[in-house]
Amino acid sequence: MDRWTIVWSLLRVAIFFVLFIGLYLLLFQVIAATGIDFRFLGSMADTVQELIVLVMALLLICVCSGRFDTKLLADLGLKNERMPANLLAGFVLGAILVVAIIGGIFALGGYRVQSVALDPGVFSYLIFFLVVAVLEEVVFRGFIFSTLEKGIGTTGGVIVASLIFGFAHMINPANGLPFFDKAFSCLVLSFESGLPLNLAFLVSRNLWLPIGIHWAWNFFEGPVFGAYVSGHDLGTALVHSRLEPGFLLGGGLFGPESSLSGLVFGVLLACLIARFKDLAPALGLRDREQDQDQRSQ
Repeated sequence: MDRWTIVWSLLRVAIFFVLFIGLYLLLFQVIAATGIDFRFLGSMADTVQELIVLVMALLLICVCSGRFDTKLLADLGLKNERMPANLLAGFVLGAILVVAIIGGIFALGGYRVQSVALDPGVFSYLIFFLVVAVLEEVVFRGFIFSTLEKGIGTTGGVIVASLIFGFAHMINPANGLPFFDKAFSCLVLSFESGLPLNLAFLVSRNLWLPIGIHWAWNFFEGPVFGAYVSGHDLGTALVHSRLEPGFLLGGGLFGPESSLSGLVFGVLLACLIARFKDLAPALGLRDREQDQDQRSQ
């Protein structure tokens, strides 16, 4: 692997990331400045805004990759083959993971249930978090990780892409969490979430597995268990709860993703995914022919 390939891949990712974050922040400033109000869309308002960001991200990927052909989505990992199996498997894994994380926090005394109520608004978040998962997986796994892997190799790509994913959450408000506390939370998130999501993409070579994990992770963490989602307070949940602050307990204002329980179970999921990599074809998550093609490259 020559030095120019390494430098070029890192440069492409850096340019893309800076442009993506910049355009993301600019987009919402323009919306606020022009007085555009999406509230007439009701519970779908946030989902529509995320769809706009998704379109923006795809256009930016087209520009940075120099490609505008119809095969781009498939090359990013949005393949129709094995989509239902991967999405379902990912969703189940994500749900189990969050139950384990919340269970661990509860056992340590960091999660307290205040009330339980069936709020119909919770289910609108199913669509919202699906769009969020597609957006973030296309950006961080489909483009950033894939570009890094070609330039610095699989191991380096996993590590760097995980860190980029984690620290991208520094732009989240996190309810006024101090800078260094937020930075620590993002570092934990890099390994707890970035690592298993990158490995899930490696196992399937298909974005639908990490999309399923990401989708269920956010949905069960926020709308179901009432926790902060990467610093976001949704205000709508089936279980209204309180998270104790601190890494050893509930993660506080950033949420379970910055807790010891989250880190332990997230890394365990990453190890599980890596351990069963060779079983992916047998489980219907990846084609055997695709494995052979990948080994020959």
